[in-house]
Amino acid sequence: MSDTTSERITVESLNPTERARLANTLTGYLSGLEWPANPAEQAAVGRDFVPAFEATLPHLAQVLQDVKSGKLLAAYFTGLPQEPSEARIVLLAMSSMLGATFNYSSQNSGELVMRLVPITGSAGNTNATRGEFKIHTDDAALPRDARTEYINLYGIVNPPGTLTSYAAASDALSELDPSVIDVLREARFSLRFPTSFGFGAEMWSAPCPILVGAEDDIELRFPSYATRPSREGDEVALAAIERLAKALDRHAVGFPLDPGCFLTFNNYRGAHKRGAIGESERLIFRTYSTRTLDFLRDVTGSHGPIFPIDSFAKKISA
Repeated sequence: MSDTTSERITVESLNPTERARLANTLTGYLSGLEWPANPAEQAAVGRDFVPAFEATLPHLAQVLQDVKSGKLLAAYFTGLPQEPSEARIVLLAMSSMLGATFNYSSQNSGELVMRLVPITGSAGNTNATRGEFKIHTDDAALPRDARTEYINLYGIVNPPGTLTSYAAASDALSELDPSVIDVLREARFSLRFPTSFGFGAEMWSAPCPILVGAEDDIELRFPSYATRPSREGDEVALAAIERLAKALDRHAVGFPLDPGCFLTFNNYRGAHKRGAIGESERLIFRTYSTRTLDFLRDVTGSHGPIFPIDSFAKKISA
């Protein structure tokens, strides 16, 4: 883990007794369980394991509740199971404690438990990039209620020295001049829709602010590599983008997603990045959690948990 710390981020590690207790609980739960192909049934498997997880690891369950309540913005756990079939159940259970799990049909093959692996030759700044993945919030071009509130990452394979880092927006803004913050609150920015949605051409959002909310509950939507001034020649807006990106980088706390490590963080109230992978192998399980799926159900006409967002995204693009 990097040396930088934040009072809104906690680190927890399972002791040997807790590991043994969780292993025994999983053995009983997995007995006779056939992993379903249907994402809705997969989500149910995770929800059904929540009571056992809470009874086995009440301290970690409380930490997750603190993340959901906003007392914490991120949590990092070590010492969890490393075997993939166990990891996905533990991941789905923890994700379910934060909200409803979901994904978009066009992202990572529409998997509920997304498999993040590097792909040689992939475009820059995607989850398949072997190089550095710069500071960003996920799916920022979409409206708030269509984005995930929590991003949950579980390490299966991770190269030595590759860190995933999270920066609380409030920490980064503490060093910015109020005039810069005022600019970031104005609707003078456009955000590119994620390339992972598979659109044939670049699509950008209508003009929007990067920052919203009161000082003690600030939220941002900011892919640093895919944000531009809405009006050509707006040098003030461009400078604000650059200053925010640098401030977030300076306040980012890094964590290795090694086997059995879990990181969850608030996607509304902070940004994250990932270091270079190089030519090594890497496999991270990812899930999205949000408090309600009502908006996604309304705009897509799907019950979920996998939503066809493409048509809606094209409708709201500039």
